[in-house]
Amino acid sequence: MARVATGTVTASTPVPGARRVSAYTVCGALGTAAATAVAAWVLGLRGAPPLLAVGLLAAGLVAAAAVAVAAQALLHRHTLVAVHELAAVGVAAAGVAAVARVPVADVLDAVVTGCVALLAVGRLGCLRVGCCYGTPARHGVRYGVDRVRDGFPAHLCGVPLVPVQALESAAAGAVAVGGVVGVLGGAASGTVAAGATVAYVSARFVLELWRGDSPRAGAAGLTHAQWSACGAALAVACVAAVGGGGRAWHAWCAAGLVLGAAHLVARRRRAGASGRLLDAAHRHELVRAVRQAFGPADGGPVQVVRTSLGVCVSGGAGATGGRSWAHATVSFPWPVDPARAAATARLVRAVRDPSSRLTLLARGPDRVQVVLTPQEPRTATGAARVVRRRSVLPGTGSGRVPGSVGVSGGTGRTTSP
Repeated sequence: MARVATGTVTASTPVPGARRVSAYTVCGALGTAAATAVAAWVLGLRGAPPLLAVGLLAAGLVAAAAVAVAAQALLHRHTLVAVHELAAVGVAAAGVAAVARVPVADVLDAVVTGCVALLAVGRLGCLRVGCCYGTPARHGVRYGVDRVRDGFPAHLCGVPLVPVQALESAAAGAVAVGGVVGVLGGAASGTVAAGATVAYVSARFVLELWRGDSPRAGAAGLTHAQWSACGAALAVACVAAVGGGGRAWHAWCAAGLVLGAAHLVARRRRAGASGRLLDAAHRHELVRAVRQAFGPADGGPVQVVRTSLGVCVSGGAGATGGRSWAHATVSFPWPVDPARAAATARLVRAVRDPSSRLTLLARGPDRVQVVLTPQEPRTATGAARVVRRRSVLPGTGSGRVPGSVGVSGGTGRTTSP
């Protein structure tokens, strides 16, 4: 039995040659320029000197760098969490406002609006180079081997990933536009900063569910960003309420994040040992296990690959009656609920053949078989053609063509288009 390689994926050795400027650097520079311009514009509308934006930029960069250094010292690895950086920039901005004798609320409106504009542009750089990527999915963005030297995991090359960077860019852009509209509409000082903060952290909490980069450190199954989002929303809602500038939706969003966090923690505890099955770090192991189980070429001896949690994966492929198929058997060291079993099956499909039709066969509470077959050809009218011939695939225990029927509760079979 083979054991899947574990550990954190790091950047590969740089390829000798001319130095190149990455899209991450370009988008970061453009985002910083946009943030400074937006902050200066908001300061001018609030009656503060626009040149103060330069001082805010310098203070923000120092604060963000200090947070990054502190995080590396505590966690012993390089990591950047946007929510943490934004909090540090906000504190630095308040200090600059106090020194310059400018209302803190006006400065925070400018800084927060500028920061979400920075994220809207900067996340496009993340999307381009392959950092902060999403979880494997049937449809999504794919990265090639040329991104491995930038630190992208080699085992995810060619696997469709949720474009979570683009989703966050769109969310941040919408928040930035909302902030600009609020300033132009004459919103009271501080309300723009409060609203933009609550809106962004709420979106970030949800998007973290589709983040696939590893490790996603945290506690009780939630990442640092999710816990920080809850804390930030609660703090803003409380401060705004005390100051008289709070909005009802601030409190609703904060309450929603807390309830969402409680639900996720409770669900993970109910799952017991299987709660870690789809954690980002173990998901990487499952992807590597699927790749190793199928091997570089089909038709070889069956190989069973085991992850650090004791999950065993084996796979094979062949053809019957002119139809190709592939199958994988996943065995768990503990009973797994149907939702996690289905999620594991979808992961197998995303890695092996995202365009295939999936048939999930339950072989007890701790083992499932995943059968992948080509999609049914469609007629000229777009309707799926039903295959009625009967064929037996090794190990399926069924005389039907996999994928030709929706759900069969008696055999524990489910199919997904």
